[in-house]
Amino acid sequence: MPTLTTNISWLTAGNALTKPLWFWFILVVCVGGLTEAGYGVFNAALAFMLIASSLTDLGTSRLTIREVARRPDRAATFFSNLLSFRGASGVLVLAGGLLLAFVLGDDAEMLWALLWAGVYAVALSGVIFCRSFYRAFEVMKWDAVSTMGEKIAVVAGGALFLGVGGSPASALMGMAAGMVLTLVVNIYWVARHLASFETRRVRTRVLQATLTRALPFGMMSFFVLVYFRIDQVMVERIVGDVAAGEYGFAYRLLEAVMLLPLVVMEGTFPRLSALFEHGERTEFLRILRRSLLVVVGLAVAVSGALYVFAGETVALVEWLAGRDGYAAAAEPLRILAWTFPFMAAAGLLSFALAASNDQRMLALLLGLAAGFNVLANLWLIPRLGASGAALTTLWTEGGVALLLSLRL
Repeated sequence: MPTLTTNISWLTAGNALTKPLWFWFILVVCVGGLTEAGYGVFNAALAFMLIASSLTDLGTSRLTIREVARRPDRAATFFSNLLSFRGASGVLVLAGGLLLAFVLGDDAEMLWALLWAGVYAVALSGVIFCRSFYRAFEVMKWDAVSTMGEKIAVVAGGALFLGVGGSPASALMGMAAGMVLTLVVNIYWVARHLASFETRRVRTRVLQATLTRALPFGMMSFFVLVYFRIDQVMVERIVGDVAAGEYGFAYRLLEAVMLLPLVVMEGTFPRLSALFEHGERTEFLRILRRSLLVVVGLAVAVSGALYVFAGETVALVEWLAGRDGYAAAAEPLRILAWTFPFMAAAGLLSFALAASNDQRMLALLLGLAAGFNVLANLWLIPRLGASGAALTTLWTEGGVALLLSLRL
């Protein structure tokens, strides 16, 4: 079995090679190719459909990692049943999201953006499910290759279609095409090498039992997406597309610095799951503490630099994109910068709770956080605009980190 350091190294390599490409596309190409209002539509549509697409997963990816890491012989059963479920639920989620937007009175520009954002989000959920098998078997080199292939395909498609169409919907259409291609390749690879797809294994009883066990994970993932993404949707709905573009600009910069914590979390989870299953609590806690020390220490240093140089960071991205108009994004960015240590700590602690079978309490805590986030956004966004959404994110992440640390 590869060592934890080897697994994290593969994930780091895959992300390090592709994240700059991704953020070049999302922050430079899209900012340069869209108006401020168009960028707001782009981010709001993507955020809404990413939340909706969590209903195609319902926690099954996280459960798959844990259970297949413990029982590799069940891989084909998980793959066959859950892939079938995802195909059906993906169609329903896409149709439901578009119907809701139509009822709410969205214009044609937003509806087209939502359509392609939905295809992208549902396909991405499927790719993440496939990667759960790479992580369960701890073959992170395949995960790294998958990540690189995904980003190349999505960025190439998005940049090409944006260049031709020049609209949020065209950019999202290209991204969707790249993600669908990535999904097809990953399904083939998993079926051939790790978990064959066998229709005889597809059973309603098995699927119901799996979904029931996965539900706490699903609630947890849904609540996380709500308090990570709903602010972008609410800013667009409450104060308009331009403000949504400015907030999306600042939030994308925050996402860009989440590389190392995310890599450590994903590389650590299967090992923590196996250690807990075998009763090795001392080693479990040792790995968790060491990981926390690394990610939180780095996050504090990055947050300080991002706070001090927020204006310069915004100006640099504007210069690279060849478009100004985002100077107002510096203020929410200064607030969002300090969410980084809390996000890093909360993410790692949530993985540890899930690995130790405490996902029900985790889902409850995250549900409370999501509810608080929505209410606080309703209060602060009309008063402070994008900065209000940033303050809500800071308060939510700080509260989640505190509650999770007390639980462990």
